[in-house]
Amino acid sequence: TYSYTVTNAGPASVKPKVTDNKCSPVTYVSGDTDNDGRVDPGEVWTFKCKYKVTQNPNTTLTNKATVKDAQRPSSGWFLGGDRNSSNNSDTWTLQVVP
Repeated sequence: TYSYTVTNAGPASVKPKVTDNKCSPVTYVSGDTDNDGRVDPGEVWTFKCKYKVTQNPNTTLTNKATVKDAQRPSSGWFLGGDRNSSNNSDTWTLQVVP
């Protein structure tokens, strides 16, 4: 089971869409303290996803998780939301053991 933590530096609240290139679906666990469906500045949301490892032992498994602002326009000027989309992904590698 993969666990994901999503935070928001602000200034606006963001409706998150979390994806993983190896695991789907990524599901919400907790963190929406005001139940508005948006990651507010200061909130810490957690998600999870179950993945069946099919790689051989003694190999590595690398995956990439990404969170996007589900309501960010594709281009142009907008108010609020995620202003820095360059820090919305994380990649990690782990060793497959028997």
